[in-house]
Amino acid sequence: MNRIREIRENKKLSLKKTTELLKSNDLLTLTPDALAKYERGDRQPNEATWQALANFFNVSVDYLKGYGYSKEHIYKLLDTMYKEDWMDETIFSAGLADKFLKDHVNNSLMTNFFAKSSIEIYCENHGIRIPNK
Repeated sequence: MNRIREIRENKKLSLKKTTELLKSNDLLTLTPDALAKYERGDRQPNEATWQALANFFNVSVDYLKGYGYSKEHIYKLLDTMYKEDWMDETIFSAGLADKFLKDHVNNSLMTNFFAKSSIEIYCENHGIRIPNK
């Protein structure tokens, strides 16, 4: 099942209000009945309609279709990865810091760089804008 109804209800929007907002934002013109049919799966939106709905709800088309994660979830993961300390503190508390630093600091820094680069490439390829803050 798609997530149209779930997201709409989480935003406390009626079918009518949702269709009014879609129209007033120049995203999509459809009736509350048509939207209800999309929610129930009685009809399938075309790709342009999926994209307009995804833009309106601020989620990806895949998420709206029932796959993947919301943009908010992805942003949270990105934020966590950018802030994560890539060095394991348990190694330092076990008295293995010298060996760890000698053997693994360069690898850790490279992993951090690779992870950030991979995230940026993924976001660019999937149309996800990374927040500035």
